[in-house]
Amino acid sequence: SGSIQKFIGLNSLRAIPILFNKETINAYSTLTEVIYLRMNNILLQNQQLAQLRDWLLPMLMNGQVTVGEAEGMVNGLGMVAEERTRYD
Repeated sequence: SGSIQKFIGLNSLRAIPILFNKETINAYSTLTEVIYLRMNNILLQNQQLAQLRDWLLPMLMNGQVTVGEAEGMVNGLGMVAEERTRYD
């Protein structure tokens, strides 16, 4: 229902046999778990960076704080990126 593709309906999909076993599912889960954890970590980091930007940018624009002072504030907040990551 709701498919854009012509001639592909729910009944057509139900008729397709799917072969799987627990070993394959477990192997897939093991491989992809790290990826999903990293994705969630990156989403959290992006939210934190957006909050920091929304907090700092108005103060920088109004001259309430300088870039040097802002760097001190950011350094006091701790590292947002992963420790293993090196940025050049």
